[in-house]
Amino acid sequence: MSEENFVKQGERKNGKNRWRKKECLRFNADCLTKSPSERLTDKIVKPRKSSKHLHVSTEQTLIVRKQVDPETTKYFSEIANLFEGTTVDLDDRSAICGNALEETRGKELELATDYIISHTLQTLLEGCDIDHLCGFLQSCAKEFHQIAMDKSGSHVVETALRSLAVHIQDEGAYSVIGSTLNKICQGFPDLLRYLIAELLKCARGGIATLLVDEKSSYVMQTALRLLAGEDQELMHAIPILLGCSEKNIAKGKFIEASMVQDILATLKDTAYSHLMEVILEVAPETLYNEILTKVFKNSLFEISCDHCGSFVVQALVSSARCQDQIELFWEELGSKFKELLGIGRAGVVASLLAASQKLHTHENKCCQALAAAVYSESEPPSCILPRILFLENYFSCEDESNWSWGKGDKMHVLGCLMLQTVFRYPSEFIQPFVTSITSLEADHVLEVANDAGGGRVIEAFLSSNASIKQKRRLIVKLRGYFGELSLHPSSSFTVEKCFSASNASLQEAIASELLDVRTALSKTKQGPYILRKLEIDGFATRPDQWRLRQTSKQSAYKEFFDAFGSSDTKSSGSNSIFGESSSGTRHSKSLKTMKKMKKDVEQCLAYSNAPSLGSQLPVIDSSITRFDMSKRGHEKANKIVRESVELDLDNNGMRIGNQKRKRMETDATGNSAAASKTTENARDKKNRRKENGSISSLKKLKK
Repeated sequence: MSEENFVKQGERKNGKNRWRKKECLRFNADCLTKSPSERLTDKIVKPRKSSKHLHVSTEQTLIVRKQVDPETTKYFSEIANLFEGTTVDLDDRSAICGNALEETRGKELELATDYIISHTLQTLLEGCDIDHLCGFLQSCAKEFHQIAMDKSGSHVVETALRSLAVHIQDEGAYSVIGSTLNKICQGFPDLLRYLIAELLKCARGGIATLLVDEKSSYVMQTALRLLAGEDQELMHAIPILLGCSEKNIAKGKFIEASMVQDILATLKDTAYSHLMEVILEVAPETLYNEILTKVFKNSLFEISCDHCGSFVVQALVSSARCQDQIELFWEELGSKFKELLGIGRAGVVASLLAASQKLHTHENKCCQALAAAVYSESEPPSCILPRILFLENYFSCEDESNWSWGKGDKMHVLGCLMLQTVFRYPSEFIQPFVTSITSLEADHVLEVANDAGGGRVIEAFLSSNASIKQKRRLIVKLRGYFGELSLHPSSSFTVEKCFSASNASLQEAIASELLDVRTALSKTKQGPYILRKLEIDGFATRPDQWRLRQTSKQSAYKEFFDAFGSSDTKSSGSNSIFGESSSGTRHSKSLKTMKKMKKDVEQCLAYSNAPSLGSQLPVIDSSITRFDMSKRGHEKANKIVRESVELDLDNNGMRIGNQKRKRMETDATGNSAAASKTTENARDKKNRRKENGSISSLKKLKK
């Protein structure tokens, strides 16, 4: 094309654009409130021709998109010019966007896939309210996947979902958002299967190259995660990604001996190792077991020594399904804990500890191996916990035997994670770790509590099966610092755990320290919660009643535990209620049961301050009891808790008797003596019936 013709063509294009802009500026306010069919126009503006997109559904049906009619095109052109040319008030903008979206009903596919109008739609979806936004999405639900696959429509979908995410914080919108998402997701599973099947079919020839490419590997990872739980689809897709032939897949034979070395060599690649991690996470059990025994067996330590390979081993161990698989991991890695920690592969050790705890096997061996990795028998057990907390510093020290706690050093994330896992083991396996944490000096305990990871270690210890005496030995070392700790978001949880595990005198000491910083604490994010949880305001105004209330709580916990606790938890050698046990008997499920019971009792006691107590008390969760109880039995349990709270506690949490209750009621009414006496007699009879009924019901229900 000559330069002259090029210039002329440009002038014609510019002239046409100026004419279109001039026509668009002829804006009539009626277009905001009236539909295109209601408006009379002197001239019809010829629309731009939109490209026709072909959409292929899961059934391979060709769908030809219709062109947008000229009148609708003009309407949305005027809307676009309104937002571009003037400043619209926020409220007016929302109303205009809502009205304009109503005009899209039945035409969503054509409008969203039009190159020009799709931009206007994006503006409308960003400015409308939640009702019009969800209305648009629900109206186009049947064509949603077609819009999403279109070049222009995909941007509309992205904008709509992003706008939807903005309203997630509004609890009142949960219902409409949930129904909208459910509606637009129908049909998608079949489309996903078809998409992945076609993707693998087309990529089969160059699969080896694609798997080591960062972007294509990420696509495959996403696809596999979306197929999680679809075992039939995964049994077809994963072997293809591993390089299996179609013939072997059809015969149910997946991994051949000739493939193993290629797979192991490729694990050193970052993109492929990420993909392998996902494969191991989502693989059906039979395929996972075959990969484990044919690919990884006898090579676990060698793979763990590689930077990328170590993450694959972590995924492999974390995805273990049975105790036999843990046995295989232990045989190859159990004696290598020190070597793995020394070369910076703590993640492999941490994953084996977690898998051992999850499947309840090799726990004692794992504890012994971890302790042996950081100290020798000639050294005191007190050095175990500090060395694991500062794992990297310890193993980077030239003379490990002379390593000492460095003030201000950052604690090792995986070291803290391993200690949290250890404290979930039965108490007889973790005694060296318990001895070590209770032997820490006071300033070291404070430093651990101030660290985000270290604080979680203390919390894990306070939630463990260690004896209450051992726990309080650690808690007393933090006296004088609870106020300071409560001001920090992470360590405030540690303060709460310390309070729960303390006796009456320690609880009062903690409450007193928090009272000193109440003003500053109330201004923090976590402050109002912990002040309410520990009832600091009540402690400040009525300390004697606060003490009685704490005693009442413990009494209520004990009575409830005696009545409804299972025989397993009762015989577990617990030194205190709700699972603080010095016995090594496994009762993790019982601990969860008791904690749920404790929570329900706390809720009931918390409602004792409410003016209408009987109608507001929460119902005990029927899933918390381990013995068989009929529906009627659960109702009795709830009744017992309600009645015990009503009878035993006044509005400030004090335990009161019937005589004092009658005097309080008389003073409160201020009625005549005769009326007061009548009221007292009626209430006294009612209380006696409740008292007798609750005591007898408690005993019968226990039997």
